[in-house]
Amino acid sequence: MKISQVLLILVLLTLPAAVLAEERGRAISVKGSSENTVKADYAKIHSQLKVVSISIEESYSQVTSKLITLSNDLQEFGITKDELVVSVISQGPEYQWRNNSRELLGYYSACSLVVKVKTIEDAYKIHKTLSKESALAVGHTEYGRTDASQLENLALQEALKAARTKAEMMVEALGAKLGQPVLIREAGTPTLINHPGTLRMAEASSTDPSSVTTVGNVTIRGDVIVDFEIQ
Repeated sequence: MKISQVLLILVLLTLPAAVLAEERGRAISVKGSSENTVKADYAKIHSQLKVVSISIEESYSQVTSKLITLSNDLQEFGITKDELVVSVISQGPEYQWRNNSRELLGYYSACSLVVKVKTIEDAYKIHKTLSKESALAVGHTEYGRTDASQLENLALQEALKAARTKAEMMVEALGAKLGQPVLIREAGTPTLINHPGTLRMAEASSTDPSSVTTVGNVTIRGDVIVDFEIQ
């Protein structure tokens, strides 16, 4: 290959990089973030029901009976059957270890439950109702918002405004002017973060458990990266 051909190939290879560098030299890339914490408007209480008995049939019968009782008790708080989600009932032998050997205790039937609480102030009372069942292990409580998608869109809008404000400050500090956005990228997806619920008393002097409520919060984050022209 002739030297002139080699030089031509090198020029063609470096030309796109040079053009790209020139384009980047006329732009600024900034990250904008937004974070809002709001009160949750619903809660989901996760729990597991498990019964061990002398036979599969007996443990299954006890689990179904307890599910019916729980469903009836929760109706007091306006919890419908659609808001009480029950998994498929799993079954099998239950063992324990004794003297370095496995010993059969019986046979279990178990399922997970999720209770959706539309009136979040009732979450504590529903916790209390669930805890009365010794075979039920109450797990974590998940908080959320029914308008989560709207809040996520709002977080992105605020993040875009934050990005422009930051870019204007940086460019003006250099004596230049900010141009139009040329590229917008979402830095991840909008995030909804659960916060643990807190208990509060309706009145500071009250000792009546019925006056205790649960308050849960969620935080919605939005992050974007925007490239602006520099004029």
